[in-house]
Amino acid sequence: MVARTHNRVLTTVAVLFLALFLSFRAFAENGPVVSVSGGQVRGVALTDGGAVFKGIPYAQAPLGELRWKPPAAATHWAGVRDAGEFGGTCAQNPMWGMPKVTNEDCLYLNVWTPAWPAAGLKPVMVWIHGGGNVAGSGNENGKSLAQYGVVLVSFNYRLGLFGFLAHPELTAESPDHASGNYGLMDQVAALKWVQENIKTFGGDPSNVTIFGESAGAMDVNLLMASPMAKGLFKRVIAESGSILLSGGAQPLPVAEKGGVKFAELAGAGTGPDALKKLRAATVDQLLEAFSKYAGPEGIPDGLMVAVDGKVLPRSPAELFMVGKQIPAALIIGINAREFGGPADAAKAKKFIENEYGPLAAQTLPLYGISIGPDGGVSQAEPDPKYGKPGDQFNTDTTFRCPSSVVAEWNSRAGNATYQYQFSLSVPGHPEIGAPHASEVPYVFGTLDEQRAMRPNYQSTDYAASKAMQEYWTNFAKTGSPDRKGLPAWPQYEADSKKYVEFTDKGVETGADLRQKQCEVFARWVKTKGEKSASAVH
Repeated sequence: MVARTHNRVLTTVAVLFLALFLSFRAFAENGPVVSVSGGQVRGVALTDGGAVFKGIPYAQAPLGELRWKPPAAATHWAGVRDAGEFGGTCAQNPMWGMPKVTNEDCLYLNVWTPAWPAAGLKPVMVWIHGGGNVAGSGNENGKSLAQYGVVLVSFNYRLGLFGFLAHPELTAESPDHASGNYGLMDQVAALKWVQENIKTFGGDPSNVTIFGESAGAMDVNLLMASPMAKGLFKRVIAESGSILLSGGAQPLPVAEKGGVKFAELAGAGTGPDALKKLRAATVDQLLEAFSKYAGPEGIPDGLMVAVDGKVLPRSPAELFMVGKQIPAALIIGINAREFGGPADAAKAKKFIENEYGPLAAQTLPLYGISIGPDGGVSQAEPDPKYGKPGDQFNTDTTFRCPSSVVAEWNSRAGNATYQYQFSLSVPGHPEIGAPHASEVPYVFGTLDEQRAMRPNYQSTDYAASKAMQEYWTNFAKTGSPDRKGLPAWPQYEADSKKYVEFTDKGVETGADLRQKQCEVFARWVKTKGEKSASAVH
């Protein structure tokens, strides 16, 4: 009797599980279906009324002979392609807690909509992920940001040696006599896909905002300097990055020399068949060689971006300097303490001297570094917001002051420009301040997803997240981040240099962000430019 009862219970449970499985399957099969340039895709309806379509190919997999070639149009597929899961992440070495990836089939994008079926055309925001152009993924959760009335697109693009390798043989085989910047070409291809297909998802192709963080922020600025991207976007948001990041784009001959060095490290040699050997190498072999080429930090000089004559016909910095970039309204800003620097006073002094040379003497006092009568070096106490002098200098020269320079260049060109600083400390860790990338979950509204690592988010964090999402999406809608009910965000102009700051007390307005430090930086940039011009001529 007990056995029969037990069997009946098991049978009932099995039937319930089968019914649940079939209902989920039916729900998935009844998801929204749309037609795009490669065929039909079926997405997933969201509980808030929107929809998401993941893993849509925007180009062919860059395998075999397509390795180190401009992205080719996605091939057509038969039937309805499932778009319920993210596409694969692009090949990369393990960095910053992210695992090694050996996948080259990664040119996929994702689309979130605020409502389904779509009603009217909404502004479009296209996210370009960070990671030094050598790591990371665009597979962010865009649901929260889309709920503010935008169609959100994210995508993966080729990274590191797969995305930015220049080499004389690649230049020779190119009809444009250019090589490198394949990752940037992927970004252009994704933006062209948006132009061709986004209406299907209720997006307005004439109102596209590109936004990115770190290397992604550098990339959105680089796209402003690329004729290939003309007409593909209207507005730009750069979080913690600029065209001056890591020295900016390097001349093609310099990039090619780096490619030759990489080929040798990969065992391909320097002969006429080096490229053939590189294309025949496994992903593991190439990643191992790249780890040697890039060095202990994993990022080669200049992030490998090159003035190749095609994607970037001219130095982006020179283009911005004379106001010849693609005209676009711009939000650009940084986090208060992006990266740490030397903690020791003597090392911080040497760090500044190595960077600034003759300008170091007038710079040291700005960072509270002094030299005593006996030659001893001392430094001021750490600033609660900006950290130790070494931290301050590293953040100023790598992020803050370059962003201010780009803001000034864009403003002088007659484009609406807005500057910000994000200063909320990592919850539970005020000693590290607001480090690199800590603003990303605020922008995407994914603080709850971060709670496993950062359980101490407070109401002030959620308020800052909501404010940032509203400012970002207002900007995408109108070209101005302002909206009734939000603190006014004044434009950045050369004479006033106003900005907003996101703090644990709310949104505050300021002016002349680290003015004295950034004036020295601007002189240093000008001196470097004059030396480079002299060397060329």
